[in-house]
Amino acid sequence: MGLYDDMEATAAEANEAPQTAAAIIPAPACPDTELAARIRHLTRDFSIEVLPKTARKINHFSECLPSGSKVFIPYLPGATFRDCLPLAIRLRREGMEPVPHIAARRLRSRAELTETLSRLRDEANVRQCLVIAGDPDRASGPYAESMSVLETGLLEDYGIETIFVGGQPEGIAGIDQQAIEAALIRKNAYALSSTASLRLISQFTLNFRALTTWQARLAELGNQLPLHVGIAGPTSLTTLLRFAALTGASASMRAMRRYGAKLTQLASETAPDMLVSYLASRQAPSGPDASFSRQMVAGLHVYTFGGFRQSADWMTSVGRGDFALKPRGKGFIVSPLSKRG
Repeated sequence: MGLYDDMEATAAEANEAPQTAAAIIPAPACPDTELAARIRHLTRDFSIEVLPKTARKINHFSECLPSGSKVFIPYLPGATFRDCLPLAIRLRREGMEPVPHIAARRLRSRAELTETLSRLRDEANVRQCLVIAGDPDRASGPYAESMSVLETGLLEDYGIETIFVGGQPEGIAGIDQQAIEAALIRKNAYALSSTASLRLISQFTLNFRALTTWQARLAELGNQLPLHVGIAGPTSLTTLLRFAALTGASASMRAMRRYGAKLTQLASETAPDMLVSYLASRQAPSGPDASFSRQMVAGLHVYTFGGFRQSADWMTSVGRGDFALKPRGKGFIVSPLSKRG
């Protein structure tokens, strides 16, 4: 049984009105033949993250990712820049596009930022990065937020061509929503003068309604940054719920709370096929529909939660078309990844 079938079964067992798959994620509104093409198009150029610890278990990234894949390198609590640089160098040597995180509040000085960018450019030919505020409550140096790093202009000076900035469909715990939206407006304004391409990448969400509500709000705010939607790679529901709590995905938690305890016993694994199907249905095979060109989806970013190889194989298989649509718009089933020669 799939995750959404489990939800219906759990609701019936509890004598509750069943919450159907369509109630959680609406069925795609296009013929199956078109939908399959749109799914392949949307997933073909995905990005993914990998931790240095996980990377040590991978012989060569070409074993599990297409050449040129964008691989994000998270800046975890307790890590240092020195932990991330060797992985960026390795990814470049193995034909991938390294995308390191730059955490503003971790930087102790402008000199440290300059050195970081210099070494990323000279040693790993880094051309893309994700700029975030970072996890400390207080800044270690002069940069308290991602905008303060952007406004130095140093990223462009050191050859960064694409800058990803964070988006929060479910907000950020402890930060006023107006402040979050004001920061987004500032990033849009900055993008107009930057030589780099700024792109918006969202935290992952388990809640479709939160995502669509946020997309509508982006349109109201006049967002012009192409949107990359964060999705959770195939993993256990227990892990999804734990990370939803850790990342402050409150709407996701509320949506799952009614079923979570029983579902952790029923569902050993869940995949994002229904969400991918729905997002793909609102895209034309050759690109996003004009009316949703900014607020819909320019790409997908996969949060792996430790299951890097499983997530990479799943996304690569979908991009190759190795999947079969389920009936009644209930997602798709992915075939095992073909062995590479």
